[in-house]
Amino acid sequence: MATATKSHNKSTEKSKPAFASRHRRLQIAVWQNDTAKGTYFNAGLQRSYQDEKEWKRTQSSLNRDDLLVAAKLLNWAHSAVNSARSSDAAANGNNRPVTSQRYRNLEVAVWHHAGDERAYYTVSLKRSYKVEEKWNDSTISLGNEDLLPMARLLERAHDAIDDLYETGDFGSDESKVETSGNMDDIPF
Repeated sequence: MATATKSHNKSTEKSKPAFASRHRRLQIAVWQNDTAKGTYFNAGLQRSYQDEKEWKRTQSSLNRDDLLVAAKLLNWAHSAVNSARSSDAAANGNNRPVTSQRYRNLEVAVWHHAGDERAYYTVSLKRSYKVEEKWNDSTISLGNEDLLPMARLLERAHDAIDDLYETGDFGSDESKVETSGNMDDIPF
């Protein structure tokens, strides 16, 4: 179950996300951005992983309109990985994906890796965006076991943003931060 915490301190309000949720090593946080043109929200995605003995993380950022599309692309990637596994797809090398799907500025690519004991697959979710006149990419790398939970986190973040827009309470002294009651798992 989601729980809410409230803060009455304006200085800490800016440092807390409007919504946050986690599934094992996956996290999503929705941040409120107040501009001269109005309030908007974006979601920061993060996946933690252990590289030998050191913990690292990959991160990406999506806006509200990208969340459900990214969730659908991750569902597709999950199917593509399972299909590649079952057909023993040959590797194209790590410089080219086995397969990919693109929708507007979002791209999901399935990558084949030759492991020590067996081959494995990873998926990258990339969002391209333009700042001034320069194109940039925000990418997060996911394992097959992370795809469906991340898709669910994206759907939850989209719903949370819709709720924030519906209430219209952007500038109150109380900021609402929701987190999963069980920080290790999301009920599906």
